[in-house]
Amino acid sequence: MANSTSAANSQNSQSATNPYTSEYYAEAEKTLGVTSITIPSTVKSIDVGFFQLFPNATAIHVAEENPVYSSYNGILCNADLTSLLLVPEGMEGMSVLPDTLVAVPACVFSRCTKLQTIVFPNGSTANSNALTTQDGILYTADKTTLIAAPAGIGASVTVAAECTQIAEGAFWGNESLSTIVSDGKVKAIEAGVSSQIEDTYDIYPAFAGAVVQGATVALRVSADEHDAAKAAWEAVGFCNFADPAMPGQVESPEENESGFTFTLQDDYTLAVGWAGEDIPSAVVIPDAGVVAGMEYTVSTIADGAFDGLANLEAVYIPDTVKTIGKRAFANTNLSNFVVPAQLQAIDDEAFANIDGITIVDARGTAEVAANALDGTTNAHVYAPYNEANEYAWKTGVPATGNTFHPFGVKLSSDTFDICVGGTVSLFNGEGYIYATGDVYPVVTYPAKSFSIDVDAGTITALSEGNMRFHISLAIDLDRLQPDGSISSETLTLLEP
Repeated sequence: MANSTSAANSQNSQSATNPYTSEYYAEAEKTLGVTSITIPSTVKSIDVGFFQLFPNATAIHVAEENPVYSSYNGILCNADLTSLLLVPEGMEGMSVLPDTLVAVPACVFSRCTKLQTIVFPNGSTANSNALTTQDGILYTADKTTLIAAPAGIGASVTVAAECTQIAEGAFWGNESLSTIVSDGKVKAIEAGVSSQIEDTYDIYPAFAGAVVQGATVALRVSADEHDAAKAAWEAVGFCNFADPAMPGQVESPEENESGFTFTLQDDYTLAVGWAGEDIPSAVVIPDAGVVAGMEYTVSTIADGAFDGLANLEAVYIPDTVKTIGKRAFANTNLSNFVVPAQLQAIDDEAFANIDGITIVDARGTAEVAANALDGTTNAHVYAPYNEANEYAWKTGVPATGNTFHPFGVKLSSDTFDICVGGTVSLFNGEGYIYATGDVYPVVTYPAKSFSIDVDAGTITALSEGNMRFHISLAIDLDRLQPDGSISSETLTLLEP
């Protein structure tokens, strides 16, 4: 979708102090069906508050010829990629920032409640040497100032040991934050300055009031350092303090009962597993758990978490999970598995000895152990196509019956200039569409203007005009629900 006038003339924005936090539009005004926004080369001025109209947008694309703006991995920046302007509200999982970045506005991630982590493309530090990331949080390069955390980061965060101050709006939008682990070196936290407009600020606090009132600050300091370590937190209103649980501590069900186990890891996130043989056919793994009275984010499926639980047919994984451990789901009866958006690694034999599983890895997990499917038969694995034909998933020898299904769409980079009645190729020798197995294309276009034959890879003009079209890919899965019913779900694999 592109709009060269409304984006520059959002009338409701004139009275707001921060376009990332103030509500410019009523819910009824918003367009929920837009997932991708294209900005043409003619747009020279943008009010970012305009994009609140599209809360489900996951990506912004800027024409290469635009002299003022550019896009990078779906986010909006200035032309030279040094200033971040907008992260679309519907972006999920991980936001990859350009390593040329030097400027990030306060509260820019505050509306992105589906976003769990912020990273740079090659390692944690930007080539600009201005910024770095740790545990999904953005800092200055020396980590002394915490700049921003994504609004969907989860129930717990660990502040970098070097951090001495937390900037304006750093955690604004993180309503679920309940545990903050700190080494006690934080000396300054932005308290905010209220504006004359109700419920807005000239300078936004680092934390929302609900988090200040309800969250617990776990200080990793000795008893005689507690008072000094608490000072900065108390100055902005925090009143709940505790010693953090020790890494390695485990929370388990009562004796002779079955249920989740939570183990605190060195990074103060949790590895989740299961204790007992009595397990439902469908399990929903929580995004947080409690150890020693404090809530922490679940980031890992533990080694052997569900190994041998043959009754397990379906599992729902939160997007906070980054790692699936060794033999985590081996010897279960999973019929399908949807890889969470933020997953980074799948360890040895994670899905070993399962027959007929369908695995949908929509984003493409970076690291998958070569033996992740050891002993598994008749599996179908779906992951993004790449032109190098190199894939993390290894399905084994043909005798296993396992099949790998790459999917992807790449259209010709040329503008289609067609006479009415004329037909041209969508790909022009440089593009492709891969929709194998149960994947199918979804094409949206004005039917009176042209027709598209995806199988033939052609577009035919039916009337005069300048029109746009989108091709996305989807797959339908029948998934067992916790209540025992079967629900057909359509998963969008590739947004238009």
